[in-house]
Amino acid sequence: MKKLILIISLIVLVMPAFALIDEYTLTLRGECKSFDVIIENSMPGCWDVKIEAPGEVMHIEGWKDSFFYVQNAVCDNQTSIIRTRLSTDANLIATIKLRQGNIIVEQPMEITQNCPNENQYFFPAVLFVIAILLALVWYEVQHRKI
Repeated sequence: MKKLILIISLIVLVMPAFALIDEYTLTLRGECKSFDVIIENSMPGCWDVKIEAPGEVMHIEGWKDSFFYVQNAVCDNQTSIIRTRLSTDANLIATIKLRQGNIIVEQPMEITQNCPNENQYFFPAVLFVIAILLALVWYEVQHRKI
């Protein structure tokens, strides 16, 4: 009997969190290391938000570690934007957590980054320098008085 009461209690405690999953939507806007996490909320009350990904989130006090909860970031039927700066340019799976009291709702979010290759300009730059040097050599050969 005690086990049945324990199982029913756990179900009753966990059910509100499952019911809330459909009451908000997450959208991501950005391309490389700098993203806005847009949260459209239809849940009652105010919720703290944590974006678990390597980097920082914008807070009233300035940039904070992204594993820090932004207090009251999402409130009654509002759309909130949380600015993030990632410390990597790799694609990753972030976890978005919303917390109100003892209730925590979390959802994974895939972040696909479109960062330019930092070495993409090296080869064209080397070719440009070689072309300039060849042009100077050609000019000297053409204008040399024999």
